[in-house]
Amino acid sequence: MRIRDIVVHIDATAAASGRIELACGLARRHGARLLGLFTHAGKTTLGLAPAHQPALLTQGARVAEAAFRRIAGAFEIEIGWMVEPAAAESAVAQGVIVQAREADITVLGQPDPRETASGASSDLIEQTVSNAGRPVLVVPYAGQFQAMGRRVVIAWNGSREAARAIADALPLIDGAEAVSVLSLRAKAAGRLTAAAPLEGIVAHLTRHGLPAAPDRLVFEANAIEAAERLLSHLADAGADLLVLGAAGRGRAAPGMKRSLTSGILARMTTPVLLSY
Repeated sequence: MRIRDIVVHIDATAAASGRIELACGLARRHGARLLGLFTHAGKTTLGLAPAHQPALLTQGARVAEAAFRRIAGAFEIEIGWMVEPAAAESAVAQGVIVQAREADITVLGQPDPRETASGASSDLIEQTVSNAGRPVLVVPYAGQFQAMGRRVVIAWNGSREAARAIADALPLIDGAEAVSVLSLRAKAAGRLTAAAPLEGIVAHLTRHGLPAAPDRLVFEANAIEAAERLLSHLADAGADLLVLGAAGRGRAAPGMKRSLTSGILARMTTPVLLSY
């Protein structure tokens, strides 16, 4: 699949500019159109009369649009701009989902617990991943990530979600210098959890011209969380992208799988491609 349409979610947070830069770089690399989507719930601002609330949101959208156009202008790409006001934080996700379904990939930001200006619910990522039917690239709120997809780690457990994530990632990791297909196994009471075979999926990626190699990571379940061990591995490997099949919202997910997804999103320092 070739990437031709990208959506980047923009809000009033300080991290939005880094998210825009990464999305612009992707659009330039793939010759894609980039849609800047500004969404913000119409929350009441303390001390401001209700009649002035819409004007405040309009001003925020104008500031965000100016920043988006300024950054995108340096990349010489085709862009679009859209404002999706929402009556409540819970409705912001619906506006993102609608646009995500009409794009190849959507770029969202990791929630910053110190920020109060996002105007989106804390489960925006989970809602979008579970309901859009499209891959979501999540960008950490701290750091710069213009170069991405060169040193890749793929979390593989043989599931439908993991297979979908790999298929969605192929355009992003084309030309990668290193692709590690990682099996994460927990050890408790001297016993290891079952692991999916790696040989077949590594061979598949190799036939796509990727320098894929198998890797296995064992951690003591009683001493460290799966997410913490995986994040440590990413840092040691110098990875610039993690490809992960997400734990779904619509049905019960295994405990380790759900805790892995949420743990990664809470403490991530590397962009993560999520698919469901």
